[in-house]
Amino acid sequence: MKQPLRVVCLGGGYGSIYIAKALRSAVRRGEVDLTVIDQRNFHTFHGLVPELLVGKIQAGQVISPGRRLFAPGRFINATVDTIEVKAKTVTYSGGDGRPHDIGYDQLVVNLGSVDDLKRYRGVGEHTMRLKSYTDCLQVRNHILAMLELAELESDAEERRRLLTFVIAGGNYAGIETAGELSEMLEELTRGEFKRVRRDEARIVVVHGGPHILPELGQRFPKHVERAQDYLREHGVELILGGRLKSATPHEAVLVDGTRIPTRTLISCTGTAPNPLLDQLPYGRNEGGRLTADAFGRISVEDGVWAVGDCAAIPMRNGAPAPPLALYAMHGGTTLGKNLLALARGTAMKPYSFFGMGDACVLGRRNAVAQLYGIPLHGFLAWIIWRVCMVLYLPSPAKRARLLFDWASVPFMGRDITSVQTEDPIAVGSEMYEAGQIIVRQGDVGTAMYIVRSGDVEVVRDVSGKAEVLARLGPGSHFGEVAVLRDVRRTATVRAVGAVEVLRLSRDDTKRLTENFEAFGQGITLRGVSAPTPAQPS
Repeated sequence: MKQPLRVVCLGGGYGSIYIAKALRSAVRRGEVDLTVIDQRNFHTFHGLVPELLVGKIQAGQVISPGRRLFAPGRFINATVDTIEVKAKTVTYSGGDGRPHDIGYDQLVVNLGSVDDLKRYRGVGEHTMRLKSYTDCLQVRNHILAMLELAELESDAEERRRLLTFVIAGGNYAGIETAGELSEMLEELTRGEFKRVRRDEARIVVVHGGPHILPELGQRFPKHVERAQDYLREHGVELILGGRLKSATPHEAVLVDGTRIPTRTLISCTGTAPNPLLDQLPYGRNEGGRLTADAFGRISVEDGVWAVGDCAAIPMRNGAPAPPLALYAMHGGTTLGKNLLALARGTAMKPYSFFGMGDACVLGRRNAVAQLYGIPLHGFLAWIIWRVCMVLYLPSPAKRARLLFDWASVPFMGRDITSVQTEDPIAVGSEMYEAGQIIVRQGDVGTAMYIVRSGDVEVVRDVSGKAEVLARLGPGSHFGEVAVLRDVRRTATVRAVGAVEVLRLSRDDTKRLTENFEAFGQGITLRGVSAPTPAQPS
């Protein structure tokens, strides 16, 4: 009896979902043995993330269970550790860290991309991103938390900071987030948050190009102009031709020196190749994507294929398929059919999808779109977008729940619960620019800090006059007195230039002091038992 073709897919994105669909009958007949490995046991549908952020749909509606999506194939919830293409084995590990090996005949690389955390200073420490499901939940809860804090805040400067939302990137994700956020703020400031006025809140989109939505603007510039005018009309500021230089806990700093005070910086720009691709000895294009042939193959000899964001599969015009969901879906279908053809010894077919359309929701049942080259805008474009969302959401159960959410929100309102969780015990890194205040005299002490790079000044306000007490460099620490004695800060500490500090929360500092003798002695000797100007609280 002929053995089934062993196919292993690394990653559970759109490409793997559509490979599983194309091979479903073959798996049931025993022609193909399909295994999908992914570190998460669910798939995130990113097309609905902006609506998740503003409470139009329940958070769980954008995720679908992996075990159901890939059935009757096998699903392994684990992290891929190593790929040995010559031995045709993959090593993976589960939550307990124990390694396991799996062999294959054909390997599909669908590892997607990761956030680029090197684009500017502080992107990893002080921006919020929309790549993973947990990232999206964090942004959703954070936005609502800022409104809750603004309800209580009386200081005008801090109030402006709390109510300023900066979005880096004028692509589809950034613009849809800005449009939905603008609509939400209009509704909530009229209803639940009556101590916050809509004109107090700022939504700022920073985009490096001359216009937003560059993908749409190449063919439909009037659509882009319409979108820009609509956003500005509804209170969204567009900074075009601007780029971020750094992100800090208090500000977004642009390359031209502009500083935007904010507690919320959402990054919708910049991805990098998955580091696992470095283990593969194959060619890659300028963007770091694996170079495939028209059938989706990377290496015929090694039996390696690629699909999705990490693959550059040529379209009919020779250009690589863009790293967008719809192209990954059709790429998955192509690879699934070609893998089956390989198992049967029949002819394979090249990737033939050339695009269907684009759509960008602007909020308030308004959108701009193009469908097979036909430009659409307004309510009709919005309806078409919603139809596509339902059709392409991979789980039938989630489709039904999504329709219920959409039907109920006009009558029952948005979900505005903000679930805040305690931070784990950890050391966090923070970045500051020249002149920015790290701790302020008179504030409650919530953390202590260790200077990693750069210098800070210790300043004390005495009878309305600022007196510089000390200058601290790498290895110095400050803030421990207020934390351990539960008193207010006795001095202000500000950055002299670009500074990186390690931040230990109050609870972390107390736990370390109580349980780690060397740490506790060092803190006691250098500040708490006998505070000095060089070690302020």
